[in-house]
Amino acid sequence: MKIGSVLTSDHIILNAVLKDKDSLLRFIADTLVRLGHVSSPENLYHSLKKREEIMSTGIGGGIALPHAFSAETEDLALLFIRPENPLPFQSLDGKPVDIAIPIIVPGNESSLHLRTLAAVSALCRKPEFMKEVRRAAEPQQIWELIRETEEKGSCG
Repeated sequence: MKIGSVLTSDHIILNAVLKDKDSLLRFIADTLVRLGHVSSPENLYHSLKKREEIMSTGIGGGIALPHAFSAETEDLALLFIRPENPLPFQSLDGKPVDIAIPIIVPGNESSLHLRTLAAVSALCRKPEFMKEVRRAAEPQQIWELIRETEEKGSCG
């Protein structure tokens, strides 16, 4: 699984004005409707919120991987969101989130879900990669960093 083949630069949002976890979840749902991945922002928002109630997807180190299944999408949908300011998120390490990589998987495709989480996690475990995406000024730069990192064979 190569994240760079699914995530495009128009799915990378920098300096999003958000105030907390709930506003991030709503932003994810609204953005995926705007991009044509789902038709109902409320359905997706509730799926994301329900997943967060089970356990925070804030994995630590300033990173959150909100994820949900959606019967409304036929294809895997990814976003890369860097909020303008770090968000309180009830992360596992208690730190705010400054990078969110939402993952929306069609139906109940558990295998695709696990492969995608593994590929995204592999990228996030690379300190130099994370430092570079935090410094990037444009979405295209982040997309290129993802592609380069994956092409080196150092992920997924």
